[in-house]
Amino acid sequence: MGSLEGKVLGNCRIIRHIGGGGMGDVYLAEQLSLGREVVVKVVRGSQGAQNANPDALHQFAQEARAIAALDHPHILPLHDYGEQEGLDYLIMPYMPDGSLGDAIAPGALHHFTLPLAPALVASIIGQTAEALQYAHDSGVVHRDVKPGNILIRVLTDSRATLAAPTNTVAERIHVLLADFGLARFLRDMAHGTGTTGTPLYGAPEQYQGRPEPATDQYSLACVAYFLLTGQLVFDGTIHELHHLHLTAQPLPPTRVNPALPPAVDTVLLRALAKEPAQRYPQVIDFARAISAAVMPGQAYSRPLWAQAPQAGQTTLAPTPTPNPYAQPQPQPASYQQPYQPVQSVPPLPASPPAMPPTPNPSQQPAPPSYYQPPYLTPAPNAPSYPA
Repeated sequence: MGSLEGKVLGNCRIIRHIGGGGMGDVYLAEQLSLGREVVVKVVRGSQGAQNANPDALHQFAQEARAIAALDHPHILPLHDYGEQEGLDYLIMPYMPDGSLGDAIAPGALHHFTLPLAPALVASIIGQTAEALQYAHDSGVVHRDVKPGNILIRVLTDSRATLAAPTNTVAERIHVLLADFGLARFLRDMAHGTGTTGTPLYGAPEQYQGRPEPATDQYSLACVAYFLLTGQLVFDGTIHELHHLHLTAQPLPPTRVNPALPPAVDTVLLRALAKEPAQRYPQVIDFARAISAAVMPGQAYSRPLWAQAPQAGQTTLAPTPTPNPYAQPQPQPASYQQPYQPVQSVPPLPASPPAMPPTPNPSQQPAPPSYYQPPYLTPAPNAPSYPA
């Protein structure tokens, strides 16, 4: 495919090519209607394909609408999707800090040295698991969890300290999971043949063509293994990876990185079980377990927006903060007080009420009856300045 720089796709003008991979080519673009920078991903496999599945685009358009409905703090929003001149493309927000895969690559703008600090790993895995759990609860399976799809946003004041991540830095790394549904789309473009996902992080059932929510947990465990040890769970050719993920047992993480607590072996090897039923019930359970294993004594705490009420428990509204400046208000009568009927209505006044006095323009207005902070009240004999 030739260069697309300067081309307009939808309402986006392509600026330059900024990356690419098995899923497609990524371009920085300007969204003309809003004047903002966005990313346009041109999906690989559809353009110029003579044997493309004619139903694949329609199927993905339906899934794209479901993905666009995923409104979550750790899911990269999908702005739009379209097809133009045989090019299928996605429009997403631009993340200048790149992905986790970029951060661990040599020469990265924000370089992470493997193995990462346990607190940083727990934060990255926890945020990604929150996104996956929300998607699973919404009926969506990612199918391609890997460092390249885990985008990061480095928050203010932490850029200079990434060389030695600490707990504080871990709190300043914001994760956004991207590329939901692309793996399935590429498989559909090839008439449903082949497997979905990336072989380095693919679950056994994914090679067998039956991905499920536990598939994402396996892939996320592969990412956690890599971040904690600096070594992939399995490596080799595509055929070798196929065989290893289906049959071989991973090396315990503490054999690769002896500094890890022994509990990490138990957690990761369970999440990497060959059978999905032998893994954790939900991906958020895995995140909770790995956090407890790498940081003993520190309980995993889900953010407030992610905490659903337990069965039989109602959600309580937050207690309002009292206003120290509010005037006391009369309390209404208790609803338990017995009803007292009115015996008689007081007569109307004999004379009409007096008319309000005519305002005097030369007279200063009365001070307000509500509270006015001292710094808003003019001081006596304060100098006046021209407007």
